[in-house]
This record gives sequence, structure tokens and C-alpha cells, in this order.
Amino acid sequence: MFNTSKWAVFALLFHALPVKPFECIFDVASASYDLTPLAGLRTTTKENQTPPTTSEARVTLELCGQSGIPKEDGVSDEDQVGGR
Repeated sequence: MFNTSKWAVFALLFHALPVKPFECIFDVASASYDLTPLAGLRTTTKENQTPPTTSEARVTLELCGQSGIPKEDGVSDEDQVGGR
């Protein structure tokens, strides 16, 4: 069983860490990578059917953008992470 208070403290500390923006052009060892062709919003979905209902999980990311992902109309704030 997980200790809820430990997870709460971990979540608070993790959320407080500074975040470095993701760089789309970078080097690892002696190899150079350029991910700028992947720029732009990317969305993937997964549908889960549990009759009589169907639920959809949707993940949207912007790998190389600095402006963030816009909030989606018609979706409650609690169901969205981040957003501008």
C-alpha cells in the first residue's frame, strides 16, 4: 500500500523543480540530432469501450514549440494539464 502523504510531498517537490525547455537540436556523444521536422501539435488517442459507454484518452504534445499547448474548449480544466 502506498503512503499518500509521501506521494503528496513527492508531487509538490517534483512540481517545484525548474524545467529546462526541450531543445530540438542537440548532440549526444558524437551524434547530432535535429528534431525540428517534428515541430507542431501532435495528437494521439485511444478509445476504450466498456459497454454501455466509450471513453477516449487523448494526448497532445508540442515537442519543439515554446508557446505551449492551447487549452481545449469543452474540456474541464481538471482534465487538462498545462495549457496556455
